[in-house]
Amino acid sequence: MPNEVLFAGGRLGSVEIVAASVSEVTTAGHFDSAYADAAIASTSQFAAVKHKLFTETAGVLSATTIVSGETLFAHFEAWGNFSATSGADGGGVQLLDSSGFPWIRMSRNIASTAGGVLAFYYNSNTGASPTWTQIGADFPTTSSTRYVFDIELTLGSPHEVKLYMDGSLTRSTTFTNANLTNIAEVRIANFNRTGGQLSLSQILATRGISTLGAKVKTCRATAAGANTGWSNSYTAVNEAINSDATLQNATSNGLKSSHAMGDVTVSSGFEIKSVFHWLRAKNDGTGPVNIKSLLRSGGTDYSTGDLSGVGLAYAPVGARYNLDPLGANWTQTSWNAIEAGYESAT
Repeated sequence: MPNEVLFAGGRLGSVEIVAASVSEVTTAGHFDSAYADAAIASTSQFAAVKHKLFTETAGVLSATTIVSGETLFAHFEAWGNFSATSGADGGGVQLLDSSGFPWIRMSRNIASTAGGVLAFYYNSNTGASPTWTQIGADFPTTSSTRYVFDIELTLGSPHEVKLYMDGSLTRSTTFTNANLTNIAEVRIANFNRTGGQLSLSQILATRGISTLGAKVKTCRATAAGANTGWSNSYTAVNEAINSDATLQNATSNGLKSSHAMGDVTVSSGFEIKSVFHWLRAKNDGTGPVNIKSLLRSGGTDYSTGDLSGVGLAYAPVGARYNLDPLGANWTQTSWNAIEAGYESAT
């Protein structure tokens, strides 16, 4: 398949919560405030979030996998307490296949009680019964410090895997395992064995596009837009920390709401490769039960088809726009003039 951005996010509205004790924080230093406006916080050693890899058709997301001959890049920033030396952890970051089996892992050292160290592994056995084979030695970390991690995995014969920390190659190896045939998800759990906080931001995954040095900018609604068909105003959905107590809703088909969005500054040498529009949405089982992503560009509304994943409980649903709806590559100017929102659908 062609090279593409498979996921970009970093707020609770973009990821699936695997276990409890996951929230959001705006604590200074836990994220790069030039790009993120909050961090996902895990405060239990078993709390985790995960995201699938997505391709898109007419903006609407559908699950995809990395297969033989393709390269996955998985990127995120993490602030954490890495000093605990006893107890089990939640498995750190793991790359999972379409059956939910883990194949690559970065976590606290499985066998050691040393504090402040991480280790990198590949699964040398089956997906159902992993045998974690360490790649190189442990590497040190400092508590209450933010790090940028990139994992590069090329599937083939052999597979090749690399780990980058703050942009520098830290560990790499090749290995052969015919049981590893695809990667479908990225799961990130607490690295701390006693539940110290892990804060995550700027989560990104691509097919064939290096994420080294990449940035994920989060933009929230800043003002009312041209469409105001849903209940309440933009202030109900632009919290610095997510709250399901405030919302916008529609009770009939075809209603639109759109909001002016926060601006982005595109530095020299960077480009906007894709825009992911994440919504935290649910329905009540009666019509309208679907939602469409809406962007307003150049004074015209552009809606996708029905987004997948809307059910009776809040869940992340999203769309991807590789181009401005007008058809041109994204620029700083074109994004900063955008309104984003949604349309109700039967």
